[in-house]
Amino acid sequence: MTHTADPSQTRSRKRSQILVTLFFSGLILFTLALLAIIVPRVQHLRRTSGDDIPHWLVIEVVAGDLIRVESGGTNRLVHVYGIGCPPLEANARFREAQLRLGLPDHELLQRGLLARNTLSTWIYRRQAQVLTQAAPKDHPYEAYVRVSGVDVGKKMVENGQAYALEIPHQHLEYYQSLEAAARKRAIGIWRAP
Repeated sequence: MTHTADPSQTRSRKRSQILVTLFFSGLILFTLALLAIIVPRVQHLRRTSGDDIPHWLVIEVVAGDLIRVESGGTNRLVHVYGIGCPPLEANARFREAQLRLGLPDHELLQRGLLARNTLSTWIYRRQAQVLTQAAPKDHPYEAYVRVSGVDVGKKMVENGQAYALEIPHQHLEYYQSLEAAARKRAIGIWRAP
C-alpha cells in the first residue's frame, strides 16, 4: 500500500516554509537596516572622541588664539577655531579687535600679551589634539584644539581671554554665551581699562 500525502498537508507545509523564509528574510533586512543606522553613529563618536585625532606637541604660543604644533618632524601653525584674541601687532585683526573691544592701542596690546601668556602657561610643551576644520593655503590651519580633554577655545572664552568669532561653527552659540558671562564678570580682556 502506497502512502500518498494529503494535499492540504502539503500546502500547509509549503506555507510554513514560506513563512519561515519570509521571517528570516525580514530579520536579516531589519538587522542590515539597524546596522546602517548604528555604524555611522559609532564611527562619528569614534571620530569625535579624540581616539583617532593626531596628538601634536605645542612648541610655541604665538598669540592667545594662535599656536605652533609639531608631530613627527612636521610643524603647523594653528589658529584655534572659533575664537579671536587681541593680536600682538598692528594689522587688520588688530583694528577689528580694537573696534570690538573699544580699547586704545597700548591697552589692546597688553590684553593680547595677557591672553598669550595665559594660553602659554596652560598648553606650552603639552600634547594637544588638533581637529582641523580648514587648511587654507598660506594661512594657519583652523582647528579645534583640546589639551587634556579640555576645549582650548572654550576655556579661553570662558576665562575672558578671547571672544567668540562671528563665523558659523558648531560651538558658536555656546562660545557666545561664555563670552557674555565673561563680559558680565568683567574678566580678562573684558575688564575695565
